[in-house]
Amino acid sequence: MLILCLTPVHRSTYEQVKAAQVLEQFKEDVYLIQHLSMNDHAYHSLRFNTSRGYYYIYDSLHRETITKTTLPEGWTIEMLTLPYNVYFNQQGAIRKAGTMRISSPDATYKITFPFGTSRMRIEKL
Repeated sequence: MLILCLTPVHRSTYEQVKAAQVLEQFKEDVYLIQHLSMNDHAYHSLRFNTSRGYYYIYDSLHRETITKTTLPEGWTIEMLTLPYNVYFNQQGAIRKAGTMRISSPDATYKITFPFGTSRMRIEKL
């Protein structure tokens, strides 16, 4: 009986931890692309494939994928006003600001990339 009572709590905790990990990885990938653009060259971009649920960091100068991150099953990416290819200039500012959503089976997160060199914002809806 006790196991039956704890199962929903365990699942909820697991989903919260998974969401925190996915969002933290996304933040780290954005910081990486910003850093690469500032220190190496502005040919790096963050590209999204919303139909297949993944994004990747691409180096268009060397024509190679640096990293690819696939979202967990049941998660989706939706581009609102943010372009599918995100670029930063050599000062660390995003070239085209906008918003997107990442949704898990349990929650939706709005991600905003403001103008300038400020960091993105992630808010749970």
